[in-house]
Amino acid sequence: MDWYDINESDILRSNQRLQEACSRMAPIVTRDFTIYIRLAHFTLDAQAVNVRPHIHRFFEIGFANRESNIYELEGTEHEIQSSSRQAIAIPAELSHLRRTEKPGAICFGIVVDFQCASRQTMQRFIQELRNQDFVLQLNEQTFALLEEVWALSFSPYSPLLYNTLSLKTTLVLIDILKNSFPDIFIEKQETVPAGELLSIIEQQLENSLCEENIIDIIQRKCGVSKRHINRIFVKKYNMPLRQYIIGERLRLASRLLLNSNSSVKMIALNCGFWNMSYFNRQFKKSFNMSPVEYRQRG
Repeated sequence: MDWYDINESDILRSNQRLQEACSRMAPIVTRDFTIYIRLAHFTLDAQAVNVRPHIHRFFEIGFANRESNIYELEGTEHEIQSSSRQAIAIPAELSHLRRTEKPGAICFGIVVDFQCASRQTMQRFIQELRNQDFVLQLNEQTFALLEEVWALSFSPYSPLLYNTLSLKTTLVLIDILKNSFPDIFIEKQETVPAGELLSIIEQQLENSLCEENIIDIIQRKCGVSKRHINRIFVKKYNMPLRQYIIGERLRLASRLLLNSNSSVKMIALNCGFWNMSYFNRQFKKSFNMSPVEYRQRG
């Protein structure tokens, strides 16, 4: 997108969208932190500005979109250039100033509330920021995702716009934290014993094998992430959960083809296959023949 085509009314409309998207965001939970995105917003400086020293209640991560922004933190200046893969990270309650040298500068900020029960861990985080001179380097993938957020915020309205904007903004922050502070923002470990999880998974597979949203059902019953469920499942069955479900559904379909008078389409639907082309492909892959041929040969 061309930032030089953006005007004040575009910024106002974009910020309204971002505000709505932020209101829909779930917190990011790590081992030591619960993280809330309080706001994401653009600022357009019609004239060159020199904002006097001030503090924020929350952390803010800032990016430059049009013209450079110069920040001063703890006596050191940091220039964030427009469209660079850099961001300034300003801790809560830290006095700083910002200035621009040309009119029409646009910057983007994500306001973040880091809640941490351990004062020591929070201090480690702040010290790590200092070690990086408060400047974060974004990798290509994270910056591309950030550009998607920017483009979405100025794009024409479409269904699910706010949900998509909410999700992608959250993913940007997750990527930044994961890549910049891998030893601080550690994934929360699941506490449900593996044996108990497997019992729940196996019970749900027995009861709801052919439900369309079987994996979502399992996740709700287990109360842990799908990733962790799959990791536990692979350890016992040596295959991903989704692959196991497809295999069990196909075996059920094969039995019904031989022992019932239902049509192939009805059997596919009853076994959790809503797309006949996909069912036929998977069946032929497993049994080396189509469902019709399998029934005829049986």
